[in-house]
Amino acid sequence: MHIWIGKAEIKSTSVFQSRQLYIELHDWLIEYGYASQNDTDFPEKRIWESRQQNGRKEFWVWWRPTKKIEGNNFWRRVIDVDMHGVGIQPAEIMYKGKKIKCDSGKFEVLLQAKLEIDVDNAWKKHKILGPFFEYFWKKIYKKEIEMYKKEILGDLKTIQDIARRFFNIGSFATDKEPFMPRKGFEENEF
Repeated sequence: MHIWIGKAEIKSTSVFQSRQLYIELHDWLIEYGYASQNDTDFPEKRIWESRQQNGRKEFWVWWRPTKKIEGNNFWRRVIDVDMHGVGIQPAEIMYKGKKIKCDSGKFEVLLQAKLEIDVDNAWKKHKILGPFFEYFWKKIYKKEIEMYKKEILGDLKTIQDIARRFFNIGSFATDKEPFMPRKGFEENEF
């Protein structure tokens, strides 16, 4: 069973390197325990690409990373990451006196955060505990659910900030200096 927590959308129609954003989000998910370091186990569910005759392409990338909560198999954090590019075509820009290949078109990152309860359906399938399942998680585990919601929302905001910083989109909150160095191009250096 899933409890939907929140969603975020980041859209851009500028010049960017989609591969670089892919790598940056991929590395963050591994670093914070949403995916293993083994690339064969990475939760990439689908990659789809369509090429048009005019050289443009459309693509979808679907990631479904999960993070187990230490010492508890009842809960699991889920953040769905969908990347969608439309009308993407190769472009070249001058950056610090060098020609750099990049992409242009419409690119969006769609995020959804969820908290998964009773991951193995052990409570629901149990003959004695099954009827009390809904009461238990709505009343008794209410504080824990609120705590996990805040943690997942924090992770969702961090991923959103990575994408916003990548596309040079401002944030409503005051920007703090990121821990990791910025990757991408500065807008005033073209």
